[in-house]
Amino acid sequence: MAWRSILLGSLCVFLISSSSFAKEEAAEKRGNLRPSGPGDEPGKAAVPYRYMLGLYTRKKGLVSAVEAGQADTVRAFVDKAVDFEQLPGEHDKRHRYFFNISSLSTDDVVSALLRVFREPTPLTVLEQDGPPERAELYTCRGRHRRARLDSKNLSPKSGESKTWYQFDVRHAVRRAVRKNVDVSCFELVVRSLRSGREVNVVNEGFGFNSRSTDKTSLLLVSSKSSGSRSITESPFIGALASANVTKASGGREKRRSRRKNVSQRRTRRHGCVRRSLSVNFHDLGWEDWIIAPTNYNAHYCAGACSFPLRSHLEPTNHAIVQTLVNSMNPRAVDQVCCVPTKLSPISILYIDGKDTVVYKKYDDMVADQCGCR
Repeated sequence: MAWRSILLGSLCVFLISSSSFAKEEAAEKRGNLRPSGPGDEPGKAAVPYRYMLGLYTRKKGLVSAVEAGQADTVRAFVDKAVDFEQLPGEHDKRHRYFFNISSLSTDDVVSALLRVFREPTPLTVLEQDGPPERAELYTCRGRHRRARLDSKNLSPKSGESKTWYQFDVRHAVRRAVRKNVDVSCFELVVRSLRSGREVNVVNEGFGFNSRSTDKTSLLLVSSKSSGSRSITESPFIGALASANVTKASGGREKRRSRRKNVSQRRTRRHGCVRRSLSVNFHDLGWEDWIIAPTNYNAHYCAGACSFPLRSHLEPTNHAIVQTLVNSMNPRAVDQVCCVPTKLSPISILYIDGKDTVVYKKYDDMVADQCGCR
């Protein structure tokens, strides 16, 4: 009987452990939410999904510059420093952050912020009331050639739970882009305001390399693209090229054909109008790398442009002449077409395949008005 009890106990422990592991694994997947996009490589750092999604939803922070037209793209680069970078003889007094900014090669940088997390640390009563300190951010150029970019006075750590500090690094990022530097490096120093000496950054809550999306250091860059904002650019071009359009079964194809014929007859009876066109990124197979929106109404224009053309369709003079000729001799020239005359952009939040979350505004994505051209 004793061996049965032992066996049952072991089985219970195994089942509980397996269940806990499965729950933890599922929670980790939900927490990281790290879909892989075109050209993505596995095993990278956690993608800052939640933070950028919050900016997308609230239209705050650097995203507000996009909405105001000052920029068209915001990128969140993840710190690539896997292990703590310790300089010789400095004894953990400095910490370095590395970011791959190669995707900014042709962009005009509007603003850049380094977002750093300060971890709460256990303190003694004396340490809680210790001397004031300041965090200073430098470029990684060695002890004598480094340039200070920004500084922040540190708040007392007593009673502090989680704190984020943001440093202005736009001049350094602009310089790196101009010089075609792929990796941008920053160095953090904490200094006592009384003695002027550097103190241990780890003791002050910095220097923890976390893969958690809640604590990952981020380089947030807003920029303006030099060219047009088209979905034929990467990574959309890869998704478009690899898209698999599966043909429906015969019965389904016939039903679709009948619906199409009915729609065409209805369109011919009515004039040029704007109609609803729901675009679902899941149906396109892009849900793995497009974070938001999941769908949107693109609208489309359909209908006949018959003589006489209505004024609300805002026809061009050429369209009026062509319509007149067509009404007199249909064989001479076709009717003018019902097309979008006014288009508006939408903003898309996606992962570009380099552990970078991108918030980008794309032009001409929604048909707002229709006319005859």
